[in-house]
Amino acid sequence: MNSVGKGRVKSSLSKLHIDACAFFAGFCQQIETEESHLAWPQPRWRLSASYALSSVIQACSALEASINEFYQKAIDRDKKNLPTLSNEQFLILDKLWHEEKKYSTLKKYQVALTAAGKEPMDKKAEPFQSAKLLIDLRNALIHFKPEWDNETGPHDKLESKLKKHFNPNQLIEMAEGTMTWFPYRCLGAGCAEWSLATAKEFNDNFCAILGIKTKF
Repeated sequence: MNSVGKGRVKSSLSKLHIDACAFFAGFCQQIETEESHLAWPQPRWRLSASYALSSVIQACSALEASINEFYQKAIDRDKKNLPTLSNEQFLILDKLWHEEKKYSTLKKYQVALTAAGKEPMDKKAEPFQSAKLLIDLRNALIHFKPEWDNETGPHDKLESKLKKHFNPNQLIEMAEGTMTWFPYRCLGAGCAEWSLATAKEFNDNFCAILGIKTKF
C-alpha cells in the first residue's frame, strides 16, 4: 500500500483574536442598548464592562499574534502571503526574529517595515497613536494598580488621552459616587468598538504599506 504524503500547516491565531474582540464588542453594545433605559444599577453592567475589558485584551492579542505570524511567514519564505518581499528581505527578517524578544509589539511592526525597505509609521500620527493608547490601556488593566478615588494621578492622565476617542459605558454613566472613569466608566461599548477599530486600522495600514493582504 502506497503511503500518502501529508502536508504541514502552522497554526494562526490573529484572526481568532480579532473575531473574539468583535464578538465581545457586539455583546457589550447589545447590553447597553437593551438596558440603558433602566435605573442604576442595571442588572448586567458588570457583564458589559467585562465584555469591554475582554475586547481590549483581544485587540492587543490580535496585533501581537499578527506581527509574529508575519515574521514566521518571512522565515518560511512564504511568497504566497508575502509576495512583495525579496529573498534578501526574507533573510533580514529571519535574522531579526531572533532579536524579537527585545521588541515591544509596535516596535516589531516598525522594525519589519524598515527591514522591508519601507518608512516606519509616524509615531506622532494615526494609526500609531491610537494603537499606542490601546496598548497603554491594556497594560493599565492587566497590571492594574488601585488608586484612591480622589488621588487618581496616573489614571487621570490615561483618561485625558483616551476619553476623546470614545464615549463611556452608558450604563455606568448613570451611577453616582466613586465610579471613576478608569476603570469603570471607560469600559463600555464605546471602548470595545474603538479597540476593535484601532487594531484593524493599524494592522490594515501595515499591510497596505507592504502591499500584502490582511487577515483582519
